[in-house]
This record gives sequence, C-alpha cells and structure tokens, in this order.
Amino acid sequence: PNLLIRSQLLYPVELRNHQPWQVGTSVTTRAHMPRFVPDLACKVQPQKTAPLICGLHSVSRFAVGKCAGYPARMTTIIRALATDASGHPDPSDIAAMTAIYQHHVLHGTASFEIDPPSIGDMESRMSALMAKEYPVLIAEKYDGVIVGFAYAGPHKPRAAYNQTVEDSVYLDKDCLGKGIGRQLLTALINAAAARGFYQMMAVIGDSANTASIGLHSALGFRHIGTAQEIGFKFGRRLDIVYMQKALQD
Repeated sequence: PNLLIRSQLLYPVELRNHQPWQVGTSVTTRAHMPRFVPDLACKVQPQKTAPLICGLHSVSRFAVGKCAGYPARMTTIIRALATDASGHPDPSDIAAMTAIYQHHVLHGTASFEIDPPSIGDMESRMSALMAKEYPVLIAEKYDGVIVGFAYAGPHKPRAAYNQTVEDSVYLDKDCLGKGIGRQLLTALINAAAARGFYQMMAVIGDSANTASIGLHSALGFRHIGTAQEIGFKFGRRLDIVYMQKALQD
C-alpha cells in the first residue's frame, strides 16, 4: 500500500509528556505508534517539535533483511530514544541499538572499538549522554523496526570543549544506501543546534569510508584534516578524517 510516513524529532521530555499519536499531532513513543499509517495528513501542531521529513512510497513486503523491498530512498520515523517515567532508556531500543553497533565493531572500521559493548554497556553510555542533554535519536520503519541510530556526545572531556559535540551515526547492515543516514544526521544537527551547541565535529574512522565522508560533506561539514595511520584494526593501519560544521548562524 501507499504509506505516508511522518518523520519528526521529539525531544526527550516530550517522549514522556505527549498524548498518544493522532492525525495533526506529533508521534510519541513506539507503544502509541500505529503499525500502518495510511493516507494521513502530515501536520505538526504542538510546539517544541521539529518536523523533518514527509514522504510517500509504495512499500513492498520484505524479502531478506530489515530493508529488503524498500525503494532506493526510504522515509523513516526519526524519534528520540524512548525513556520510562524515571528517564531510563527503553530496553528494546537499547537492545536494537546494541545489535546494530556490535555488527559495525566486529565487521567495520568506522568504530575503532575492537570488543563490542554489551547491552548494559550501551545502556550506561546512552544514559550518561541523556543526563547531560545530548540528543540520542532512533530511526525506525513504519512497522516499528529500528534500522539506525545517532547521537551527539562530548568531543573532548575538558570544560572548554563543552559547546562542541561529536556526532555518531550507525545503520542496520541491511539498510545502507537508502537515505536513512542523511535523515538521522539532519535530525541530529537540528537537535544539537536547538540545544545551543556551537560546533559539531565528525571523527570518521578510515579515510576509505567514503559514504560517511560524502554524507557529512553533503550536509555542510568541511574537511579540516586527516590523522594518518593512527588506528590498527583487521591488520590495517587506519586514518581518522576530521570534519566540522558550525551549528549557530
């Protein structure tokens, strides 16, 4: 069927306070999301929401993998990491994020970690970010399946760096090349800017990671340097590519 998928950013406080989803209002937690959303108006009425993407696609049934059968560019719902009433991250969100990231640690060079973190490790990391008001975002399909995540965190621990963030974007291995990374990074830039952060740094593992370099360049990041052969993984010497974007006009 043709599905009109609303994609917008909700800040963490609104995930706890919003009313259930309905036409003309904003999406709240996944528990309130309809499994199918046919022919709904793309409107945002409540304040403090940032509408991002509305798109109409014909979506076929899945063949293999989470994104099989989707068009070359798929529209996803971008939302904040869900939390409970006490502010703790939603366990199912954390589990999905962990599975996505573990694959990249074990098989890719974007992350310089060697040993993949556990679900408990990821829960601790995301809790620490949210406690300091850093944005943590989820990308999910119309049926609630999580296909990627992104977050902004501190670039350096010393206090003078507090207005600068560093971005991270990771996608499900079956959902690459469908525009999800662009949707996530666009939302992350908007969220970080809305929180008053001044600069965003991209610290990209492996100078051969042309997809990430191209994505950041397309969204206004400029290349500021490359640290050569400072990592070693899978028997290779790896570079780090540094890119930067101003968040405030």
